Formats: sequence, structure tokens, C-alpha cells
Amino acid sequence: MSSWIAVYVGLALLAPLFAWLERRRPASPIERSSRAVRVDLAYWFVTPVLTGSISRLLTLGVVAAVGFAAGFGTDGPRFLAHVEASRPFARLPWPLAFAIAVLLADLLGYASHRLRHTRRLWPVHAVHHGTEELTALAAARLHPVDEALDGLLIGVPLLLLGMPLSIVAALGPFFILHTLLLHANVTWGFGPLGRVLASPRFHRRHHARDLPAANFAGVFAFYDVLFGTFDMPAGDPAPCGVAARDVPPTLLGQMAYPLRARS
Repeated sequence: MSSWIAVYVGLALLAPLFAWLERRRPASPIERSSRAVRVDLAYWFVTPVLTGSISRLLTLGVVAAVGFAAGFGTDGPRFLAHVEASRPFARLPWPLAFAIAVLLADLLGYASHRLRHTRRLWPVHAVHHGTEELTALAAARLHPVDEALDGLLIGVPLLLLGMPLSIVAALGPFFILHTLLLHANVTWGFGPLGRVLASPRFHRRHHARDLPAANFAGVFAFYDVLFGTFDMPAGDPAPCGVAARDVPPTLLGQMAYPLRARS
């Protein structure tokens, strides 16, 4: 419940700010339809509440299964306490442990993001790329399967590395609110820091419809620099969306899209 409160308080504070910034100096002129805005708002319920809850349950379930295999029976909390006690993170100051968790989570998220751009998983991730009107409010457009898979690939390794559960739980609100910045329709590239930190211009290039996939990191652009997937072209932003341009505009249509795309 506390994570939901953090998300919606953050959304209430940040969404109006980014809406004002997008009107003041947009990267691309956009006139969003009322239907598109309604779909975006619906995702801000679906993604943090529904998908977030499913992702947490799946993550804890996988960790509990590992604990069962390790001889802890059905006592998942005891297994987590054992793992935490054997690692240094719980003994660090909370802010430092959280910063390390963000660094590790973004590396795992980079790998997860590249995996979800592969042919087999692209249909579920394409829902996120489907919007051609990229704005901060569209950041939560994530198919539940796509988001749950990402949560598993990040949450399970962090917990098994001994990161305290409270810190892993705090990562969810942090990352989803950070996506408001990444998806904002503004020109920010962060200058020389643009090769270190992910910026709206960096992420807009990721959503480019007709260019090769690039810029997979969510917070630290240096992961893309390190792995050779960084690209920050000069000039006007490329059009956003998916090449097929066939992602439905409705929420229910987008939920069913991966099944239709595979058929």
C-alpha cells in the first residue's frame, strides 16, 4: 500500500509539472486525443496496482521456491533473512544501499530491456512502443506480461543477492516515477552528462520508429555506452511508434495485441 501512495503522490506532483514543461518547449508538437489521454490514465491504474501486485507476488514466489530448494521449506521470510544476513547491503546506510540497488537494478533492467526487444518477446513490449505521441503521461503504457517479466528479472536477482526487501520494494515507485522524466516530450539531453545519465532525448531515440534499437538503459546511459548500444543523434527527433503501426488505440485492444501479433 505504501508503494501505491508513493506512486500516486509523486504522479500528482510531477504530472502537472511535466505537462507544463511539454507545452512550454516540446521536443515534437503533439495534439493528443482525449481517448489517448484516457488510455494513458487507465494504465496509471493498471501498471502500479494490478501489474505491480502480480509482479511482487511472482517475485516472492520464485524466491520462496529457491528457498524451498535450499532447504528452508515453506519459510520464505527466514530464507530472505538468511540471505540478507550473509550479504553486506543490510548493514550499509539505507541511502547508500538504495543507490547501489538502483545501479544494480538498472544493469539488470538493461539486460531485461534488450531481451524484451527480441523477436519472441517483442509483441508484449511493442504495446509500450505503440504510442506515436510520446509524452510523460504515456510512460505507464506497459502490457502486464511485459512489466511482470521485467519485475521478475530485476527483483529476483536483487533479493537473492541479499538486497533488503524494503529497498527492493522502494525501487518500484522510484523507477515508475522516473519514467515520467524519460518519456517527457522535452528537448533535454543533459549535455556532457548525456553519456552518463539517461535523458528524455536519449529515451526518445529508443522509441524511434524507423531506426535500429538503441538506448536500453533506464537511469544510467553509460550502460549503453559500455555495451555499444548508445546513440544520440543531433537534429529533430525521429518519429516514434512501431514500424507496423498496428498497435490498437484502446486499452483492451492493447491487452489482446500480443496474441493477435503472434497469430
